[in-house]
Amino acid sequence: MEKTIYNFQWHNGKELLYSICRKQLGKLYGEQPPIEAAERMEKELAAICDNGYEGFYLVLRELLNQGKVEVNECYQKGAAAGSMVAYLCGITGGINPLPPHYRCINRDYTEFPETKEWFYGTLPEKYCPVCHKKLIRDGYRLDHRFFMGKDLSKEPHFDLCVKKGATEWLSKTILQAVGEGYLSKVDEHVYECSYNIASNISAKLFSFRYVEKDTQRSKGLGRFSGDNVPYMYFFDDGRLQDLLHRTERYSSMKPSDETEDIETFFTKKQSYSISRAMKDLPEIGIPAFERVLDIIKIRSFRDLVFVYCVALAQSPDCGASLDRINEEMPSCREDILEYLSSMGAPEEGALDLIEYIRKGRGGELKINVNENWKFMLDQGIPALYIKYLEDQRYIPTRANAIGPCRYIWKLVYYILHDPEAYFRAYIELNSDEETKKRYQEVKERNADELRKLAASIREKREENG
Repeated sequence: MEKTIYNFQWHNGKELLYSICRKQLGKLYGEQPPIEAAERMEKELAAICDNGYEGFYLVLRELLNQGKVEVNECYQKGAAAGSMVAYLCGITGGINPLPPHYRCINRDYTEFPETKEWFYGTLPEKYCPVCHKKLIRDGYRLDHRFFMGKDLSKEPHFDLCVKKGATEWLSKTILQAVGEGYLSKVDEHVYECSYNIASNISAKLFSFRYVEKDTQRSKGLGRFSGDNVPYMYFFDDGRLQDLLHRTERYSSMKPSDETEDIETFFTKKQSYSISRAMKDLPEIGIPAFERVLDIIKIRSFRDLVFVYCVALAQSPDCGASLDRINEEMPSCREDILEYLSSMGAPEEGALDLIEYIRKGRGGELKINVNENWKFMLDQGIPALYIKYLEDQRYIPTRANAIGPCRYIWKLVYYILHDPEAYFRAYIELNSDEETKKRYQEVKERNADELRKLAASIREKREENG
C-alpha cells in the first residue's frame, strides 16, 4: 500500500480530504471564505469521515483527475452534484451547489444576495467594490440531503456518464489506486474493493459497475452488492460529450466559457427556435423529451432544466400522464421541498414524503395516509398538485439535470449559430456505410442538406429500436 497513488482510508485519508477541500475553497473564495461555503463544507466533511467514506471520495477524485481523456470528461447523472465536498474535489464537473452568489476572480469579495431563485443566471451583473472587475455569478442551490440523506450518513452513490470502451481503463486505474489484493471482479461489469479489518474479516469498501449503453437499467443500479456500500456507477453513454467535442472541432465559433452567458444566450433567442433546436438533439436519450417540449416552451436555462426533469420522470417505467403537467407543477424534489416548506410543513416530514415518492410509492400515498399527507390536505394544497404527486413513481433531483443540461445548451448554440458544424458531427458519429457515402456527397453543401440527412438517420435508428 505504500506505493499507491496516495495513502488510503486506513492511513491519512481524512487529513488528505480535509486538506484538498480547504485548499480548493481558498482558491475560490480567498483565505477567509464566506460562512455559507465554509460551514457547508465542514459539515459534509465531518459526516463523510465519521462514516468512513473519505477513501471512496479520494479514489474517485484521483480516477477523474487521471481520466480526462479516457473517460471523456464524464458528467453526473444523479444527485451527487448537491455535495459541496464532491464539487471541491472536482468530481461533479464544476457545479457549485451553494445558493446563487457573487464572487470576485481575485477573491477580494463575496456576496450572497437574498433570492428565492435557484440559478445564478438570474442575478444581475455586478462589479467588485474592491478591484472593480466584473463579479463571477455562481451557484445552483442544490440540497446535499438528497445525496447524503437526512442525517448526512447515507452511503455515497455516484452515477457518471463515460465514453464507450472505458471499462478496462477504469478497472486498471482503480486497481492502481487501491493496491493489489483489494479489488476483485464480481462479474463482467462489476468490481468490488474490500480490505481486511481484522483477522481474515473482509469489509467491502466500495463497488463500481460499468454499464454498456444497451444494457437494461433494471439489471442492477445500486443492487449489485448485498451490503449498503458506496458505489461508482459508470454509464457507457457519453454521447452528448462526443457530439459536443466533435462539433467544436468543426466550428470556428465557441460558446463563451463565462458562466453568465448561459442565461443571456437563452433570453436573446425566441423560445420557438430553441425548442425546435432541442428536437434536433436525439442524443439526449429521454423518450418523453420532445413531448414535454410541446407543452413547456424553453425561454431560459431554468426552463431547460425543468423540461429535462419532467421528461426524465415520464420515462416508461417511471412516469405519470403528461395531461396534468404545466409550469406550476413540481419538476424535481427541490421544488416539492421548497413548496411544502413555504406552506409550513416541518422540513423533516417533507423530506420523508419526498423519499416516499422517490422510492416509487407515490400511488400509495392516499392509502397509507400519514401525518404529512394529512397536513397537505389540511393546508389546502391544490388537488391537482396532490394528484400529480400520487401519480409519480419517481421524481428526480435538480442535480440530475444540471450536468447534461450544461452540455445541451452548448449544442443548441451550435444548432442555431453553426448548424453545418453540428450536423456534420452528428452524421459522422451515427452513420452506417450507406449513409457515409451520402454524407460525402452533401458535406460541402448547406445546413439544410445536412439536416435532412441527419433526420433520415434518426428515422432509421427509431425503426430499428
